[in-house]
Amino acid sequence: AAALRALLAADPDVTGAHLTPGGPGTDGTLAVTLTPRAAADKDTATAAVRRIAGALASDETLRARLVRGLELALLPPGTALPGDALYRD
Repeated sequence: AAALRALLAADPDVTGAHLTPGGPGTDGTLAVTLTPRAAADKDTATAAVRRIAGALASDETLRARLVRGLELALLPPGTALPGDALYRD
């Protein structure tokens, strides 16, 4: 969890994230919320998702622990995260 939090904190467009159990074939789903500015612009949101995916793929700690990988979900702007969210800015 610490490696995921650090990765998310390093991205200026991420405001929060929640990790949920994965479906068949995955280790989990990482649901991410973006800043209002990033969420309002398709290109900025796409760039943020690509950065997050790239950071996930290149983090050796996560690669060692996530055998089946993570699904990445982008939550709509204004979505409230649960109280036990993995990360909040």
